[in-house]
Amino acid sequence: ELLRLVHSCNFCASKARYVRAAAEHAQRHGGRVPREYDALVQLPGVGPKIAHLMRSVAFGEAEAGIVVDTHVFRVATRLGWVDGAAARAGPEGVRVQLERWVPREE
Repeated sequence: ELLRLVHSCNFCASKARYVRAAAEHAQRHGGRVPREYDALVQLPGVGPKIAHLMRSVAFGEAEAGIVVDTHVFRVATRLGWVDGAAARAGPEGVRVQLERWVPREE
């Protein structure tokens, strides 16, 4: 049933497994998903991008961090918003450098 619901996504079999694992985790923890970054990235299929996104959108945490996907990564490096070292460090390096540069909302 779950696979049928996510069939239009890329890597649907993996995503169905990850959703099932997250649901089982939440069921074991009173229906709650962890709020902390380190706990979120321990869930199957959750990396830094999704952990920052969850903290920002699902939990409304202003200090959650910038979500860096492929497009943000490419734009930031091509426009010179980050240096070569950050680009070589990957999305997390770009995120760290962008967070130092982009002003926070007040």
